[in-house]
Amino acid sequence: MPDEHGYCSLGTAVEAMQAAIRSAKTVIVQLNAAMPRTLGESFVHVSQIDYAVEVEVRPTSCRPARSTPWRPDRRVRRGDGPDGATLQMGIGAIPNAVALFLRDKHDLGIHTELMTDPVVDSWRRCRDGAGKERNRGKIVATFMMGTEKLYRFAHDNPMLEMRACDFTNDTHVIRSFRRMTAINSAIAID
Repeated sequence: MPDEHGYCSLGTAVEAMQAAIRSAKTVIVQLNAAMPRTLGESFVHVSQIDYAVEVEVRPTSCRPARSTPWRPDRRVRRGDGPDGATLQMGIGAIPNAVALFLRDKHDLGIHTELMTDPVVDSWRRCRDGAGKERNRGKIVATFMMGTEKLYRFAHDNPMLEMRACDFTNDTHVIRSFRRMTAINSAIAID
């Protein structure tokens, strides 16, 4: 919903929405009181909106993938990953399992396309991201998918900066982090 200054938040997904809004001939939005209000490049002024429909629908909730005894992610062990690393974490059981082992690390930063519940848990343990060269002290993400816990954490949180994918996925930006660490899964490798 618009704030007192007339700005609406894009909520859980910034991705390439600003570029789409700038190039659209007609902008139609859902004003959703149940959507978390996120900060960063997440704002659209009511003057940019042609038509709006008010709804109240909670964002889709999905639980993080769980490890099972037979899956390879159960073999993930504490690594020697550096304190002060900047993390990009993908979706799935393997990144979630790795996140469990980050509790002994310090000053971890988050710069990721997708923000999930394990990212919130890692941030709460390793808080300040002092090792990040950019956006120090901020979680930077372009979209999120998770449980109500994630959406409550994201709502109006000044530590979370939602950015467009042309920033989060820009190789120049990613190369600027000296200790960038990506944690992802692969379904198949050719």
